[in-house]
Amino acid sequence: MIRIIVPILRNFLQYTFLLLYNTIIDSSAILNSSPRIPFSRLNCYILLKRPDMNLNEYQNYHETKSHTTAEFPYNTYLCSIPKDFPHVPLHWHAELELIVIKKGKGIVSADLEKRSVTSGDIILIRPGQLHSIDQEDGYAMEYENIILKPELLISGDNDLCAVRFILPFINGEIPSETFLTPALPYYKNVSECIRQIDLLCDARTEGYQLAVKGLLFQFFYLLISNRQKKETASVSQTKSLEKMKTILKYVEEHYSEHITIDDMAALTYYSKSHFMKF
Repeated sequence: MIRIIVPILRNFLQYTFLLLYNTIIDSSAILNSSPRIPFSRLNCYILLKRPDMNLNEYQNYHETKSHTTAEFPYNTYLCSIPKDFPHVPLHWHAELELIVIKKGKGIVSADLEKRSVTSGDIILIRPGQLHSIDQEDGYAMEYENIILKPELLISGDNDLCAVRFILPFINGEIPSETFLTPALPYYKNVSECIRQIDLLCDARTEGYQLAVKGLLFQFFYLLISNRQKKETASVSQTKSLEKMKTILKYVEEHYSEHITIDDMAALTYYSKSHFMKF
């Protein structure tokens, strides 16, 4: 039973630690009068979803290579699998990334969920999200990588757009589709934003950066205004969540005692076998 409870408690404490970390970072940003991007709450999500992955293991996937310049932290480049490299291994970084599939088919993992992607698909990767790109058997894939730092869209601590929309969106507090496909009603508009940005970056006329920023704001406006509505949790989901809270509370109060599976089953009103599947 301890082998079951300890990972749950460990991740609960990690989650609490990360929330505290965010609070410290947010306070520091106010004191220093400079915008800072907090350690993404998506990291908490990853750690809770993967009880076998601790914080140190998660940090091992951190890609530290800089993809942008300090003056204008936006960059785009084309890649091909398997021509350029066989795959892109699981990793995360502090930048926001858009993976735009140009030709062929492949497999993209985001939030530890693998999906088959094809020409036209756009995958949104938030800062801190674990993701990878792989070849699909029998297919090659060409795609465009768009990398940008969130600071590009933030003008300061009192920036209303940043506080109410950009930062909550980046941190996952404002939900959005990760895989943007032609099946979405607003797909045509978001893909047009990317097409226009690509044309601007190719031409690089005087002041093109202004237009790029404007189109990026338009892109995120479309995602936020069409955001995935939070579904009301089903009765079963709500009950499961409440039972998990009950378990965590019990462990917190009785961690020094001998805790058995029978105790946990009785606490959640499950049979022993049902609790083991919970």
